Amino acid sequence: MPDVQLVTEANNQRLVEYTVGKAMSACVYPGIAQCFAIAGRRQSFLTCTHVSPGATAENISDTFKYLREIGGTWVSSWHVIGPFSDHFNCTTSQWKSVQDIRQTFNTEFGDTGANHWILDVTKQRHTPVLEEGFTIKTEFGSIDVKAELATVDNKIRFYYKGDRGPNMGWNRLYNRKFTRF
Repeated sequence: MPDVQLVTEANNQRLVEYTVGKAMSACVYPGIAQCFAIAGRRQSFLTCTHVSPGATAENISDTFKYLREIGGTWVSSWHVIGPFSDHFNCTTSQWKSVQDIRQTFNTEFGDTGANHWILDVTKQRHTPVLEEGFTIKTEFGSIDVKAELATVDNKIRFYYKGDRGPNMGWNRLYNRKFTRF
C-alpha cells in the first residue's frame, strides 16, 4: 500500500487516493469508484482527504494524524461522501459500515462537538449513460466529487460529475440529502 501523503496547502486542492490536504476554496476528489471523500469545514478553509478501500489500518491512522495536524480537531462539521456498497463490500476495506466510520472519527477526534454528516452516492456512481455512437447504456466507471467552501452560507457545497457521457458538468449534491452519523 502507498504511504499517506500530506500535500501543500492550496486554494483549489485536487486529492487522489492516500492524500490529505488543506483547501482554502475547493477540493476535488477524482476517480471515486469505491473511495470516500472526506471534508471538514473550518471558518476559512477545508480539511480534506481521499480514503481508498485498500487503505490499511496504519493508512487510516496516518490519514487522521494528518487531518489533526492541519486543523481537523477544530472543524465545525465533517462530511463523508462515497458509494457505500462499493466501498463496504471490498474485502480489503477497513470500513465495512457507517458505524465503522463513526467509530474511527470517535477514536481519532473524541468529542470535539463537530457535526458528522454522510452521503451515499452509490446511485450517482452507477448512473447509466448513453455514449455517442452506442445503443446500450453503461455505468460511470467513477465520479469526481467536489467540495466547495461557502463562507457566506457557513457550509460546504458538494458536486459530482461522471467520467463520460454527454453531460460532463458538475451536478449539485444537496446538503439536505446528507444524514447524521
